[in-house]
Amino acid sequence: MEIKKNQLKQVVTDKEKKKEQAIGILTASIQMLDEAKQTCLERGDVSDSVFELIERAKRENYNMINNINELFFDASSPSKRKNRYDYMDKSIEEFMFPLDIEPFRTNRFLVRFPEDFPLKPYGVSKVIKPEFNIKGFSDGVHNNLVLILRNMSYGDAQLLKIWREFNNKKYEYIQIDTLAPNNEVCASDFYTNPIATHVKFNECDYFDDSLMSYEVRIQFDELIDSINKE
Repeated sequence: MEIKKNQLKQVVTDKEKKKEQAIGILTASIQMLDEAKQTCLERGDVSDSVFELIERAKRENYNMINNINELFFDASSPSKRKNRYDYMDKSIEEFMFPLDIEPFRTNRFLVRFPEDFPLKPYGVSKVIKPEFNIKGFSDGVHNNLVLILRNMSYGDAQLLKIWREFNNKKYEYIQIDTLAPNNEVCASDFYTNPIATHVKFNECDYFDDSLMSYEVRIQFDELIDSINKE
């Protein structure tokens, strides 16, 4: 019995060490993000989008720390492990993302317009995707895709003309690719028979130093994961 107690104690100690190592890595990452933010401020490179990405990454790291603490919550106490999944038989590596997977991909995407369309993928700063339920589109939510685009060099009237021409050409689809950390495409979504229904320009404001942008609402027929391009 004493041997089993010592073995259990050693297992708990090993788990705690791995837990501390993982939390240490995540904590160091948070510190690096804070330093990056401070460096941007010192250089005068103040960008809301950059700061938003930094804060988002910090929140994700904090969430992972909380998850790890939850997994190892009082693992040495059988009474507190009662009615809970026994994580003692699993190593922390099984609960962490593999090295070749990057979960922070909300800012790694590419919107591919038809080749003859004058607007380019780098003009898209944000995509608001539609909401689905199991049976299809959710109640009260239409099959709309919203794009937030940077206004690189066009006037409002020119942009209206471009999107009206987009509708006249009746394109088959808009493609949105999700990118892996190495910039390889790991998933593609196709929004078929897209039609631009609304264009909303941003306000002119002397106190706003952000980039000019505008919003386009696009209605489509289906969302599919592959398409015949022949």
